[in-house]
Amino acid sequence: MSPSATRRPRQRPTRDMTRATVLLAAEAVFVEFGFHRATIELIAERAGFTKGAVYSSFANKDEIFLELFRVRVKQRAAIVATAVARETDVAAKPRALGEALTLLAKKDPHWTPLLMEFWIHALREPGLRQALADVRNQLRNAVSEGFAKSPRSRGKADLSADALATIVFALSNGLAMEWATDPRATDPEILPTVLERLLSGT
Repeated sequence: MSPSATRRPRQRPTRDMTRATVLLAAEAVFVEFGFHRATIELIAERAGFTKGAVYSSFANKDEIFLELFRVRVKQRAAIVATAVARETDVAAKPRALGEALTLLAKKDPHWTPLLMEFWIHALREPGLRQALADVRNQLRNAVSEGFAKSPRSRGKADLSADALATIVFALSNGLAMEWATDPRATDPEILPTVLERLLSGT
C-alpha cells in the first residue's frame, strides 16, 4: 500500500480554532496598524484564512476588537484580584491594587493608544459604546467587589465601593496615557501612593 493511500484526510479547523487564530492575527494587526488602518483583509491574510472564514466567526472589525478586549479584561481582572487577595494586611491592599494596575499599564504600552483609538470610535456609536462599557464594567466590578468585601480597605474615604472603583479607573487610565506618551517622566509610585493616601485618609 502506498503512503498516499494511508494518509489521513486533512482536518478542517473547528469554529473555536478558527476564532482563536483570527483573534491572534487580529491582535498583531491592530498593534501594528492601529484600529482604523487595520482591515478584515489584513487580518485574514495574517491568519491564513479567506475573508469569508473571518466573517464566519465575527460580524465585523468592531466585534473582533471587542472580543479581544473582553479576553484581556478577564485576564486583568484575575491578576488584580489575585494581587489584592495575596496582601494579608488590609491597610496595604490599596497599595497592592495600585501596584498591580501600574504593572499592567507598563506591561502593554502599545494597548493604551489602541484602546483610546477604539474608545473614540465607540463613543460615536451608541450600541458600540454600550458594548464597550459592558466589557469595561467587568474589570470595574472586580475592583468594586474587592472594596465591598473588605470595607476596612477603604480607610476614611467616605465613598461607596462603586465610586472608589470609578476613581481608581480614572487615575489608572490617565496615568496609562502618560506612560504611553513619556514613560521616563512618569513615576510608577504615583498610583500606589495616591490610592494608599486616598483610602487611608492621610
